[in-house]
Amino acid sequence: MGTKLEGGWTVESPLGWSFDDKGKPARPAGDNGSGGNFSVGYVVKRGDQTAFLKAIDLSRAMKAKPGDMLNELKKIIDTATFEQALCALCGERRMDRVVLALAAGEIVVGPNLQDRVPYIIFELADGDVRRRMRLVNENVRAAWIFSALQNAAVGLRQLHSAKIAHQDVKPSNLLQFEKQNVFKVGDVGRAIQEGVAVPRAEYGIAGDPSYAPPELLYGHYVPDWNTRRVGCDLFMFGSLIAFFFLGQGITPMLMSRIDAAHLPRRAGGEWQGFYADVLPIVQRAFSSVLEELELVAPKKFKDEIVASVRQLCEPDPALRGHPRNRTENQFDLSRYVSQFDLLAKHAAIAGRNA
Repeated sequence: MGTKLEGGWTVESPLGWSFDDKGKPARPAGDNGSGGNFSVGYVVKRGDQTAFLKAIDLSRAMKAKPGDMLNELKKIIDTATFEQALCALCGERRMDRVVLALAAGEIVVGPNLQDRVPYIIFELADGDVRRRMRLVNENVRAAWIFSALQNAAVGLRQLHSAKIAHQDVKPSNLLQFEKQNVFKVGDVGRAIQEGVAVPRAEYGIAGDPSYAPPELLYGHYVPDWNTRRVGCDLFMFGSLIAFFFLGQGITPMLMSRIDAAHLPRRAGGEWQGFYADVLPIVQRAFSSVLEELELVAPKKFKDEIVASVRQLCEPDPALRGHPRNRTENQFDLSRYVSQFDLLAKHAAIAGRNA
């Protein structure tokens, strides 16, 4: 803390760290605020401007088992370099519903290799939708939710237009900027760009497995990049819709409705066969989740909410997306952008008349 960076930024305080019994920052907690396994978060200031700094922690590579240190170090550096390039591309494309980088650089804080700290400075949000939703008045909550979803759909569409799949869409990565009156998709640290090699591109699941679509949990590989990666984003977006009304995403609800014999091994089950063979069981579990969603969704907007989740989270990736897009761009989110914009306006009117 107190470190001066290029561009006039000063490190103010840790973000998402645990503290010792004297109130001093001890080490990054599980939710370290940085959105990455190899990074830690800080608040930085420049004049009256406050921002978020994501510092890449090279020391994690030093803890690798013997013989793996150089590979781990390369993985961290390649990932950080790719994220910086991706952030620059988002800025060039003026993606106004994606959290943008304000600066990037590297600082040396000691004599050792691990004392070199690459960093990226981002816009600082007021918080993610998990935390912010608790503060929203009941009368305007539906309008707030639909606005958040509309902005998320816009952000994902902007990324997809650049052949970027986010791969980690979840409540903690949809951030509210209250003064700007917008929500933005944050943390492209797990993103994958078509045709660009990064360490996680070879992984079946690039983001958080607890939000991953079922075909990936079952190890089902789809050769088509759009179906595999953009289709994953659509599932996660649909899961985000469900979260606002069910309090959790689709994936854990699906897994809780499938017996151990048909659960993927990644979820603690015994299934080792083909996804096509277990798909009918997954689809029955999905129908059960949709029935629960019908019971809790606001009556006035229930049909649109349930239909959106049904289309976006369809367990068969070949059928995922809006049915009217099947003959053109199956994974285009434009219809959902328009739909949630309209729902937000209707909900705002209903809230004012309540």
